[in-house]
Amino acid sequence: MLTAIFCLMFRPGPSIEWVLLLAQNRGLKVGPVMRALHVAREFVMTRKILFVDDDQYVLNGLERMLWSMRGQWDMRFARSGQEALNLVEEGPVEVIVSDIHMPGMDGDRLLTLMAEKHPRTVRIILSGRSGPETAVQTALPAHQYLSKPCSPERLKSAIDRALKIRDLVEDDSVQAMVARIGSLPALPELYRQVTGELSATHPSLKRIGKIISQDQGMCTKLLNLVNSPFFGFSRHVSSPEHAVTLLGVNILRALLLSLHVFSLHDLSRIPGFSVNNFWEHSLTTGKLAEKVGRMEGLSAQEADDCYMGGLLHDVGKLLLAGQLPVQYRTVLEKVRRDNLSLHGVELEILGTTHAEIGAHLTGLWGLADPVVEAVAFHHAPSVPFKGFRALTAVHVANILERKYFIVNPGYTTPDFDIQYLEDLSLAHRLPAWKNLALKQGRAAIARKAAQP
Repeated sequence: MLTAIFCLMFRPGPSIEWVLLLAQNRGLKVGPVMRALHVAREFVMTRKILFVDDDQYVLNGLERMLWSMRGQWDMRFARSGQEALNLVEEGPVEVIVSDIHMPGMDGDRLLTLMAEKHPRTVRIILSGRSGPETAVQTALPAHQYLSKPCSPERLKSAIDRALKIRDLVEDDSVQAMVARIGSLPALPELYRQVTGELSATHPSLKRIGKIISQDQGMCTKLLNLVNSPFFGFSRHVSSPEHAVTLLGVNILRALLLSLHVFSLHDLSRIPGFSVNNFWEHSLTTGKLAEKVGRMEGLSAQEADDCYMGGLLHDVGKLLLAGQLPVQYRTVLEKVRRDNLSLHGVELEILGTTHAEIGAHLTGLWGLADPVVEAVAFHHAPSVPFKGFRALTAVHVANILERKYFIVNPGYTTPDFDIQYLEDLSLAHRLPAWKNLALKQGRAAIARKAAQP
């Protein structure tokens, strides 16, 4: 067992899944093994981080600010985009943190080249210039955006989270699939601006509505979705500000992310991939997960994590189907022909699953840990065993939706992880959750029937 963990820390070696399977076969609990693995990695591995800024004073300040991390991070510093590329050629880095506006090669060009040549590297922007007037930001190939001045705690947290999520899905098969897909979509600028307004001293719903209205394409898609029968609002929602008021900012952000990824791909070319069914399943799972979370006493923020996790739990399907249409068509055909589970066939044919790819993406985006965990393990919740949280709610809601809403009868219906629920002393709550799903299902059928 220790040999397997040691090998996993120093690639090439067995995957995390292989180590967990070995642990289960030997009667060990996977939770302690996972924790031991990550602790061992933190102590043994030195993570390579590259900072790029044309201002030497800024680089000196970063080095002083992060001095306490020198035992864990191998920090490199470059004063230009070209110098950064030269350093990367000498040895790959796991995270690059760059300014936007630099003479010669700017941050936009640098991160674009990094995305093309080193897609595994997490790309973070750290810049003092922000706002909608900076047009170049709309196309920045960055996974996360941090504004100067940035506190040491916030910067360390952003980098540490990026590394942890990278480890979470740092399996050779996942990385190979990411390489086949190409550069993963960056966090949309609209989302970043909305989040920036929410973190202001006095956030304004009116300003949030104005930010959304500046993106006419996204604004139209958002209003069309909000006015669909699924949400069931009695009045027509005519403005982004009105949508924010009705939905709440966290649900709004989840919708913006989903719409962004969805807009990147034309899925009509894939027979059997129903756009409407995908949306309805994602929206319903998010709503059910939130309600299950509230039933079990989660806080408002935790319930929002349930909703976002439920809404985004299948986002990996969009990437796999959109970027690998031929292979994914083969997956769907086998699922229907042999009545098999989708994630099982994905693993067999593609070598990874939509859950792992989705977790990779949401982690790079810097979404909250409970959301990324829910996306990663909604089919296997017992792997990161803990108490009731967003993952539990999403696991339950995903299956309840499939059982009682019957979005796509072409797929086999997954089963609850009863052992996981029993370990949490929650198996007795299944009847109450099923009743909740039945009520929601009847309401959904009524909305469809009333639709003109």
